[in-house]
Amino acid sequence: MHLPRSLLFWAVLLGHLTNDVFMSMGPVMLAFVGTHFLGANAAAIGLAISLRELIGAVAQPFFGALTDRTGGRLLAALGVAWTALSMSAALVAALSANGALTLLFYCSAALGSAAFHPVGALYAAAAQQSRAARNSSLFFLFGQIGLGTGPAVAGILLAALTLTAEGRVRLQPAIADNLLALMALSLAALPAVALMASRIPSRRAVSAQRHMQEAASKPRSPLTAAMFGVFFLFLAVLFLRSLSHIGVVNFVPILFERRGWSVDQYGFVTSLYWIASAFSGVLLGALADRYDRRRMIALSLWLGAPLLFFMPTAEGAAAPLLALAAGAALGAGFPLTVVMAQSLLPNAKGFAAGLSLGLIFGAGAIGNALIGVLADGIENSAFSGIGIQATFQVVAFAALLAGVLALFLPNRLSGRTAPSAQAAQPAAQAAD
Repeated sequence: MHLPRSLLFWAVLLGHLTNDVFMSMGPVMLAFVGTHFLGANAAAIGLAISLRELIGAVAQPFFGALTDRTGGRLLAALGVAWTALSMSAALVAALSANGALTLLFYCSAALGSAAFHPVGALYAAAAQQSRAARNSSLFFLFGQIGLGTGPAVAGILLAALTLTAEGRVRLQPAIADNLLALMALSLAALPAVALMASRIPSRRAVSAQRHMQEAASKPRSPLTAAMFGVFFLFLAVLFLRSLSHIGVVNFVPILFERRGWSVDQYGFVTSLYWIASAFSGVLLGALADRYDRRRMIALSLWLGAPLLFFMPTAEGAAAPLLALAAGAALGAGFPLTVVMAQSLLPNAKGFAAGLSLGLIFGAGAIGNALIGVLADGIENSAFSGIGIQATFQVVAFAALLAGVLALFLPNRLSGRTAPSAQAAQPAAQAAD
């Protein structure tokens, strides 16, 4: 496999790994601290996760448009730094049993993540235009390795920081008096922040390249009703795919916590889910550069649906194996949806990346709320929920439907070639 030699490419990959390690600590932290310190149920945890993801979803298109104009150096570097600081502060607040501050810091991390992602997705795809799907998959591989590592790190960390005495979970005495020392966790983000700050092109370099490309580009094609139809079809695919992948994974810790598993055990299973989807995404990305991206997305969803259906009822060793397989299948198409969005909106690939990621995580956020309510019902209402296991099985059918709809998406819309996309590659080469 021929990999890009650009330091910029590897800088945004390291940034993605770092950002997502911190972001993915959240669900395990909420499942554990919410149960033992804050008294929160699945619906409340789902709403907190949804709020954070909605904040990120709304912000990402804005940051994507800003990336097209500025090149995104400060957005990426400061975004990852903000994510690390916010999640470290959320952990301190959670272990202090301060629900309001936990929610504030937990949700504010979404702004840092939203600032980083459009920048990283733009430069990863621009590294080699002929291998955009493969390189984007590598970008998301590093992110999903982070997403897979974070829950395990959180589980090990929380197990080390607490003890069980008289049937109750409490902080270790030595930790209770030194909680602020946990802010030092954010220092782990420094290498990625420094590398991105030095390698991502400056605003001046990107602006100069954009002006040169705009002078030679063709006029835009007018928007048509068919284009709006494609957008809403794409939105439906993103929503259903996100519901069955991102929406579900945030409830994997809750599923196994209710079955009596320890925090380090369900943290490990959640990590398996994410890591499997990371490596399968690279394989599917390489295939998508040669074959139809729509069929690859549909295939991944159709393979994942039955695995997701049986995962919540699996016992013993079958449970982590099914989590591994379901994560591999359902997550494989994630990078392809971003690449497809960039091909559908070629006039602004930074915005396209931000918009698609915003829609993906926004749909996942709405899905979190729906899954939480469907599982546990609505407090003080007649609907008491259908249970977490049955909810997973209902969502499996959403994955099947998403696969069918994906086949009706076009590969490209007409329009002029993107100045921002063309500008990204020479500016990046100049930075290296």
